Amino acid sequence: MALKFNKATIIKNKFWILLVLSGTLAFIGMMFLYVEEPSAKHIETLKLTRQKSKNVRGEYNDPVIATQAERAVDAEKLKLKVWSAAYNAQESLLHWAKKVEEDFAFQIGKFIVQIKIDKNPPADKKAWPEDTSTLVHGLLTEYNRDFIKLTDRAGKEVRFYPMVAMDLINPEDGKKMVWDNRLSNYRGKLFAVTFQTGKYFADDLTSREASVFADTYTSQVHDILQLVDPMNIKGEGVVLLKDWLYDPEKLPNDDGKGKDLKFIRYVSEPWKINTDITKEAWMAQEDLWVQSEVYRIIRSVNDSISKFKGKGGEKRATAYKFQNDTFDLDLTLQADSSLTFKVKNRLKKRQRLDLSFRVAMSKSQSPEILKVSGLPLMPMGDKDGKDTYMQTFTPNKDLPARQGIYAVEQVLTMDSAAVKRIDHVSIGSNGADDFSHSHRTFPTNLRPFDRRGLPPPDPGVGVGVGIGIGIGGVGRGVVGGVPMNVLFFPGHGLWPNRYVGVTDQSRRIPISLVLIVDQDHVDRVMSTFNNSRLRFLETQVLLNHYTEQIQPPPLPIEVKGDGGIGVLPKFGFGGGREPPGGPGFGAGASTSEESNMELVIYGIMTLYQRYHPRPLNVERK
Repeated sequence: MALKFNKATIIKNKFWILLVLSGTLAFIGMMFLYVEEPSAKHIETLKLTRQKSKNVRGEYNDPVIATQAERAVDAEKLKLKVWSAAYNAQESLLHWAKKVEEDFAFQIGKFIVQIKIDKNPPADKKAWPEDTSTLVHGLLTEYNRDFIKLTDRAGKEVRFYPMVAMDLINPEDGKKMVWDNRLSNYRGKLFAVTFQTGKYFADDLTSREASVFADTYTSQVHDILQLVDPMNIKGEGVVLLKDWLYDPEKLPNDDGKGKDLKFIRYVSEPWKINTDITKEAWMAQEDLWVQSEVYRIIRSVNDSISKFKGKGGEKRATAYKFQNDTFDLDLTLQADSSLTFKVKNRLKKRQRLDLSFRVAMSKSQSPEILKVSGLPLMPMGDKDGKDTYMQTFTPNKDLPARQGIYAVEQVLTMDSAAVKRIDHVSIGSNGADDFSHSHRTFPTNLRPFDRRGLPPPDPGVGVGVGIGIGIGGVGRGVVGGVPMNVLFFPGHGLWPNRYVGVTDQSRRIPISLVLIVDQDHVDRVMSTFNNSRLRFLETQVLLNHYTEQIQPPPLPIEVKGDGGIGVLPKFGFGGGREPPGGPGFGAGASTSEESNMELVIYGIMTLYQRYHPRPLNVERK
């Protein structure tokens, strides 16, 4: 429909129509002025700012650059501080055999990087060149095939050890010379010796160092095994080493069963020192360092439950209280020097009461060993009071007089220990039957510390896990693009690809353990591992009830025959000796089966490189 306008109506209301129209136009005009004026000013401002920006000079950034530089310096200081603290915590663990340290001082010795000889030294020592933290000047006083001695400007004698990659500059022609007795010809001459302190990981071994290492390497195995007080051929000790009784005269692999004994890893074959064994030696030594810490942790766990907290004294007829996680003790020294020994169960399970305690009752003499025997203690809080037992020990005339009660600790057996048996240790391995990785970290391609002497990776070859890896064996397959049969060192069974990460500060190596532990102390074991000096990082834990008996292997006993006295194996314990764990622990017996757990631990240990950083760019061949 067409729109119609009523002319008369428009004329009649023209005032109001014009008023609305003029107001609308005025509003539009005002808005145009409001927007247009600031926009023009803004454009002008931008033009001026752009013009000024062309004249901005670089000095305005100098404060920012200086601040960032200061932050970088602070970050570097913090990194070195953390590195220093981490290495210092491990330093006492990273030692070689006693003979190696005595002869070559791998930890603290000064190792030669370069020697320059001045045949005509100034008579006045003040005219000698300045020394630094890595450079010493001195007069040669002694040459030895293992070291030289210099007398420095202060008159102090300093010993320096040779390195494979060192430079000896012949003063006659300025060319390199070899380390031999010709150096003796320069006694009294001024030597400028550039050196590093200590051996850095993977530094080349001289032939003499390799020879002494090979002769003394296995001596360290006994030191590690003894850490846990292993059960021995006499039936004494605390921790059982699976399928083997400790013999101080033998090594686990001496009986030819070494491939089956995996509670300790070491190279049992003779070292082939007619070849360069540097890589093997460092890896074999590193395995011992890791296992030394593992065994120390196990000993620490067991010691923690044998120690009793409490304060004693010398008052008679006064009960002194001691406590650990297992028992409460009240010890009272009576007027007649008899000792009243009261023990109370702190666990909510029965405990066998056939225990021995070391009680210090003299300040100058060894503690007395007291054996407490009785019916098993009922769980804590037993309404009939059968969770407590009391026994009195009269004075022993053959022992020193009892002066007071000073300290007490429990004598552990395999039955009462937190860690009862060590079954398996694996270090840096991807082997099918000896795997150091957990499910959470598999598959992880392990890498060597460095690739010196190894074939270059073949990018066209796939990555896989080796099959059939054993001690001294050669696996099949490839790892990291390198055929595994070239990664084994002949005769020593060592595998260079063993690290999950290598940096200038650290080496991270995977490990796995299988232990038989008491269920009440699983948390104690894990927390002690987590506090390891080797920064143990747990990746996976498997815990299963262990239903089998923990039975020591047969003990050898002496028997008489027509041919004299011989040694035959006998199952169980014979010869009138009390078996470990107390009476009744013989053939067919075991520790408390209901509390035994198989604990499988996977993790990564971090070994820190020597601190300070290597001060010189020393080429390692």
